[in-house]
Amino acid sequence: AATRFLVVTRAEAPVLAETERLLRRLRAMKLSVPAVVVNARTLEPTCRLCRAASSAERRQARALSRIVRKARLRGCVIIQTPVAAPPPRGAESLDRWAQTWIQSGTGRRPATRS
Repeated sequence: AATRFLVVTRAEAPVLAETERLLRRLRAMKLSVPAVVVNARTLEPTCRLCRAASSAERRQARALSRIVRKARLRGCVIIQTPVAAPPPRGAESLDRWAQTWIQSGTGRRPATRS
């Protein structure tokens, strides 16, 4: 079986710069990256500050899409996960949280286990 990397990042410019370097190196090493997870997105902003954060994160998420395309990572999907405070704990809580993830570019929830 081939080695695969699941890259987890944040929708912030300095973090995306590191993610871009990592994706380039993984591609150069001919390693598979089936998914990039953008963790802790502000997907449902409720106040002015959250709306501003969400807007900035959307710009960075678009930049990440360009980075993935530029890296020519075939079959790589981008999954966005919402910020959760407190973070989910335990299998049941994690399963509920996973139902809120969005697969970028499709607007669909990614498949989860049953």
